[in-house]
Amino acid sequence: MKIEKEIVSFFNAQGFVITSTLDSNGAIHVSCKGIVDIKENGVCYILDLYHGRTHRNLKTNPVLSITAVDEHNYKGWALKGRAEIIAADKLKGGILKKWEKK
Repeated sequence: MKIEKEIVSFFNAQGFVITSTLDSNGAIHVSCKGIVDIKENGVCYILDLYHGRTHRNLKTNPVLSITAVDEHNYKGWALKGRAEIIAADKLKGGILKKWEKK
């Protein structure tokens, strides 16, 4: 999925995003997560430090929505797709360094 440059830049400027996942009963779970990087090809890296409900939900149902808003300019986007859980020691391309820099 190709994402417009304006949207990529907007998400990359955020410190966090709002994630929405579905639990085993189909109930929506919403949580704030750190956004590390997003690319025009649709790949997005989000940091989940706690491995709580969001992590459990994604293990059984990878459907995910991420939302970012600029409340001062009434601007924002929600992106929908499928997530893949990647252990920190398996990350490549300087993703952890990008998080530390943020």
